[in-house]
Amino acid sequence: MRRRQYLATAGAGIGGLVGVTTSVSATQLEVSIQETNAPVLAGDVFVAWVSVFNRGSYGSQELRLLTGDDVLDTETIEVPGGESYPVPVELAYETYPVEQNVRFPITVECDDDSATEEVSVVTEPDGELTVDLFDVNDPVAAGEVMRARVHVENTGTVAQTQDVQLVTGDEVVDAETQTVADNHTYQFSLSYETHPVQQDVRFPLTVRTGDDSDTQEVEVYADAESAFSVSIDRTNDPVEGTEVLEVWARVRNEGDAADSETVELVSGGDVMDSSSVQLDAGQYTDVRLTFRTYDTQQDVEFPVTVRTGDDSDAEQVVVYAR
Repeated sequence: MRRRQYLATAGAGIGGLVGVTTSVSATQLEVSIQETNAPVLAGDVFVAWVSVFNRGSYGSQELRLLTGDDVLDTETIEVPGGESYPVPVELAYETYPVEQNVRFPITVECDDDSATEEVSVVTEPDGELTVDLFDVNDPVAAGEVMRARVHVENTGTVAQTQDVQLVTGDEVVDAETQTVADNHTYQFSLSYETHPVQQDVRFPLTVRTGDDSDTQEVEVYADAESAFSVSIDRTNDPVEGTEVLEVWARVRNEGDAADSETVELVSGGDVMDSSSVQLDAGQYTDVRLTFRTYDTQQDVEFPVTVRTGDDSDAEQVVVYAR
């Protein structure tokens, strides 16, 4: 970049004299290869991260990644004078599927500078992707999502890409493709929606790569249900005809889920009274149910029943003639 400055001077009674001076300032980039992901497997993507510093004035230049005379990737950046580019510049290319290990120089260059580093492409990894199934959210209810938290570690010096699978029985219920750098560990989650089983079940849950696997036994319990039991506590019998018969009953939720239920008082097949209750699992409550008896001409004894959708209890009562 060139900049011209024009300076004008004038003398009293003399024609103006114009003098011209020129100063030159240019972009001066320095590049260095900060890091690469070499060695890489043949056919995988090679990446170089490049640091850039501008010793000149503000400007832009093209960065190039080369092997020999072949330009493999480019990136044009703008850098203020006297500053570094804020993040390393990433240059990359897909390596050739060579059939033997190779070493060769790669170069990063711009108009002002260049940097070279020798890298390797290998045909086989020198380590494994090992897995650790370190946390599962079991037990879960049937139909709920089971989540497995996984560590995947690359024990070698070559970045590897593999499918990590979550397996129950012979079924792959979830999978994710992961690329793990050399000597790095990556943590993530796999999950699936459990089946609507009718009874509690325990089974092995496995996470696996092409090199390793880890298994943990987990539990899925059947859908939670309520179950309302009822028992008659007492009545106010005997009563005279046309008087109110009162029945007290205890209702308990014997199930493992909160729910509501209708409690009915039945005589001779007819529902004489009812009450609605709502109970958490294991809770109970007492209800009072009533009905006005008939005007009988003789003493009578008959059963009254208190019932829920799950249970019932009956008791004989006496009504006297008036």
